[in-house]
Amino acid sequence: MAKARHAVQGAKTDQKLREIRGKVEKRFLDEGFYSDAQADELFALIDTKREIVSGQEVAS
Repeated sequence: MAKARHAVQGAKTDQKLREIRGKVEKRFLDEGFYSDAQADELFALIDTKREIVSGQEVAS
């Protein structure tokens, strides 16, 4: 969980965040690696970071 949070925080592009989301979804759905609450938390972090990154890309 800490590694996933760190990866989200360090991501600088929307593409990277989409890749991370795909990995989280795979681990949550296929492997049961994350609990519902953990997956929800990570998805919220990813979505928030995507909004920030998208805003920065538009401003550039």
